[in-house]
Amino acid sequence: MNMDLFVQVLIGFFAFSLLASGVYCLNDISDLHHDKQHPLKKHRPIAAGVLSVRTAYISSGVLIMAGLVMSALLNLHFLILLVGYLALSVLYN
Repeated sequence: MNMDLFVQVLIGFFAFSLLASGVYCLNDISDLHHDKQHPLKKHRPIAAGVLSVRTAYISSGVLIMAGLVMSALLNLHFLILLVGYLALSVLYN
């Protein structure tokens, strides 16, 4: 087993996971009004008021930045890939 490759894949996995989690927070913020009306989604932390919108924005920013920094440490191509994913996700929201 190539341990260096394993570590790179692991870093890539965590970088993408952090970025995707940050995007998920942004999506929950943008869907807040609709989620409050939904019988199941109204129990999500932001819609239920357990997590403030301000805290969600801060958390999202920290998660996204952490993912981007980790991907930049991995290599430039992976950073570009994650920036593309981020751009598409933000445009989707």
